[in-house]
Amino acid sequence: MKRPDTFTALDPVTNADNITAISCAEVLRRREKPVALFTPALLFTRCGFDRDPVVEFNAYMPAPSADLRPFCADLTKDSEWFFRGLGTMPAPGRATPINWDKRLYLIDETRASDCFGFLSGIAYSNPKTNLFASTFAYDIVIPDPTSSQRETLRVKVFGVIGNTFVAYLDYDRFSLHSVPTVRVIHTQDPQLVLNSITGKQIETTFTGDDPLTMRDDNG
Repeated sequence: MKRPDTFTALDPVTNADNITAISCAEVLRRREKPVALFTPALLFTRCGFDRDPVVEFNAYMPAPSADLRPFCADLTKDSEWFFRGLGTMPAPGRATPINWDKRLYLIDETRASDCFGFLSGIAYSNPKTNLFASTFAYDIVIPDPTSSQRETLRVKVFGVIGNTFVAYLDYDRFSLHSVPTVRVIHTQDPQLVLNSITGKQIETTFTGDDPLTMRDDNG
């Protein structure tokens, strides 16, 4: 993805929480149209992003019909999980706790490119804590916890690279049964750490610059 010359400041989205939750088994077993799977949970569970990026996408790039909006699937059994270490907390702006280790987002494949382009282009900053960061994206293959046939799922992960850290989901790419685990590495050279995450084709717009200096409303 080509890095934008400037970043535009966006107002918070309101009244856009129309992301439908349905059972994991229904989605993964009975879907009629191909879907792409993804998780942006690292942005707000570990990395200080104050909005739900899926709600943001839904609002700024609305679908032409309801069936093309992103939706989510939650595991319900205690013994099943997609990830380890994301934890339980409400989505930004919401009150209901969600176990993010048990949630996947899904979107119709015809809109996956638009959705993933939007999410992988997020940059944000908090002057009070001297934090600035950007997302990066890569694919992982994980066990399908609802499958009795040891099937796997391809999932787009959105990690975060900041001015002093890198956060991502780590997994054993040589094992079909490795559950991805959160890794947060604090470092003064985050780009070097990102480059060392081998075996992943990483897409990022991170430049090492604070996005507040690149906004198009700075004059």
